[in-house]
Amino acid sequence: MIKKVLITSMVGLCGLSLMVIGYLNESGKQDVVEIPSTNQIEGQNKTETTTTSTISTTTKKATKKVVKTTKKTTAKKNKQNVATATRSEYESYAKSYGNYDDKQMSCLINLWNHESGWNPNSVNKSSGACGIPQALPCSKIKKVEGSNDWKAQIRWGIKYINYRYKNPCGAWKHFQSKHWY
Repeated sequence: MIKKVLITSMVGLCGLSLMVIGYLNESGKQDVVEIPSTNQIEGQNKTETTTTSTISTTTKKATKKVVKTTKKTTAKKNKQNVATATRSEYESYAKSYGNYDDKQMSCLINLWNHESGWNPNSVNKSSGACGIPQALPCSKIKKVEGSNDWKAQIRWGIKYINYRYKNPCGAWKHFQSKHWY
């Protein structure tokens, strides 16, 4: 109820502002003011309907048009801020944790080069997969490893690869044919 009253008040104030702008602006230009939708006011990021009011100062008529906008929620929702290290530190940690030989490391490097570029803050805009191994959903890393630092991402990715594909070369082979792993 309070939200509705607040929204109604804000819409009313915006309408009053539009009238004042229309009378004060004598240049003949149109002023466009966007009135936030309920989702914008509550800080949500979903499909939104934004009412745009336009006042033409020459005719002093207000017109309204409804504009549909769609925003992806996954990328913003999964945005990360993981501390980073050097690429050689990532690779060295992965090699020691996975106990991989040079052949397996080469496959892992190729795989994660394509997936995230070894960026622990990487988020796939279309799927929402995140981190160095591109976990989907991102919360999988935290659930298994207890944190979401770059080491946890590498540990989770290696465990996933070993469980599902036996080794990085198996995962790389699958990725080459399917473009996902």
